[in-house]
Amino acid sequence: LSFQDDNKPILKRSTNLMKLIQDLEENEDTSIKMAAEGTYLELYGRPSEEKDLVPEHVMISYNCNRNDQKLAKKLMKKLKAEGINVLMDEATEGDQLEKKAQAVENSHAVILCLSEAYR
Repeated sequence: LSFQDDNKPILKRSTNLMKLIQDLEENEDTSIKMAAEGTYLELYGRPSEEKDLVPEHVMISYNCNRNDQKLAKKLMKKLKAEGINVLMDEATEGDQLEKKAQAVENSHAVILCLSEAYR
């Protein structure tokens, strides 16, 4: 349904559906998570040359320790609940590093979650 242009505005108006899709993006089952992410991206569009990036998003970057990650994920959930597109800085390497750099450069804002552990 999300691939048909006529359906997109109808689906986007359903706050319950959009909340469900955002919740499913956090699912531990990779196939469910990927399907939800794909649906969300299809509904809100993306640059054709950068299919993996969400336009007009907020990027959250955090120190890679358990407490900072928990805080960043909590912040991400709250922002998504407000309808804000959010990407989170996950551990990446190689080709993924370039995608992360593009995500930062193309973001509307970058939120840095820094703690004493960052030192």
